Amino acid sequence: AGRIDRIDESKGSHRLIDYKKSKVAPKSIARGKAFQLALYALACEAAILPGCAVERAVYIAVGKKDGATVAPPSVPSRWSMT
Repeated sequence: AGRIDRIDESKGSHRLIDYKKSKVAPKSIARGKAFQLALYALACEAAILPGCAVERAVYIAVGKKDGATVAPPSVPSRWSMT
């Protein structure tokens, strides 16, 4: 079972973020094999925040890389967390 990791809102548009510890190949997305974000966007627009517009949905890699911990990026000032 999955969950939406983060929803950002700015000026009426929304951005979904899914943090991943493993890679998601762009080819998998293009071929329709990695459709998690598309389902999240549909759920967000239809049920979680009815009437919202999901402008963007992205995967962000987090976890360990070369022995160092990689943290999620900070929120740019133009976006607020919701």
